[in-house]
Amino acid sequence: MQQQNPPRFPLEQRTRAGLLLFMSTLRLYTKQALSISEQIELLKSRGLNIADSSKTAKFLGEVSYFRFVQYLRPMEADKTSHQFKPNSRFEDAVALYNFDMELRDLMFKAIQRLEIALRTKIIQEFSLEHGPFWFFDTSLADDEHKFIENMNSIDRELQRSKEDFIKEHRRNYDKPIFPPAWKTREEAIAVLRDMVKRKKEMEAKAQIDFARARKEAADCYASL
Repeated sequence: MQQQNPPRFPLEQRTRAGLLLFMSTLRLYTKQALSISEQIELLKSRGLNIADSSKTAKFLGEVSYFRFVQYLRPMEADKTSHQFKPNSRFEDAVALYNFDMELRDLMFKAIQRLEIALRTKIIQEFSLEHGPFWFFDTSLADDEHKFIENMNSIDRELQRSKEDFIKEHRRNYDKPIFPPAWKTREEAIAVLRDMVKRKKEMEAKAQIDFARARKEAADCYASL
C-alpha cells in the first residue's frame, strides 16, 4: 500500500500559522495605570499600615510608586502576592528611602572631591614633566587618528565653554591654539585617559605577540 504524504500548505500559510501559535504563547500585560489614591488602597489591601493617607499621597506624588516600591520589598512576607508582614508601616519604608538618598548624596560628594583631587594631581604632575601643553604633544601620541579626534573634541568643548578664564585666555593669547592643561582640565584628562588606555592595549598586544613568538620558536626547536 502506497504511503500518503501529509498535505503541505503554502509557505505563507505555514509561516502565518507558526506566528499565530507563537503569539498565543506570549504573556500579555493587561494592567492599567493606577491613580495615587488607588496605589494607596492597593498597599493597604496588602497589609501595609498607612497612618496618614494625605502625607502618603503627597509623597507618592513626588516619588514614583515603582521607584519607591523597592524600599517596600524587605517588608513583604510573600514576594509573589506582595502581602506585607504584620506591623509593616509605610513610614518605615520612607525612612529607609530617605536614608538611602542621604547616603547617596554623601558618597557622591566624597567621590567628587576625590575625582577633583586626582585630576589636579595628574594635571600638575604631567604639566611639570611634559610642559603645560602636553595633551597636544604629538610625540606622546601613539594613534594619529585618535589624536586628531581628541584635539577636535577639546576644541569643541572649549568653543562651548562659558568659563571666564577660558574667554580671558582667548582674548589675551593666540598661540598655542589651546590654553594650558590646568585650564582645559577635563578635556586634557580625557586625552590622558585615552593615552593610558592605548598604552595598556599596546602592552597587552606586545605580551601576546611575545608569547606567540616564544611558542613558535619552541615548536620549531622541537621539530629539529
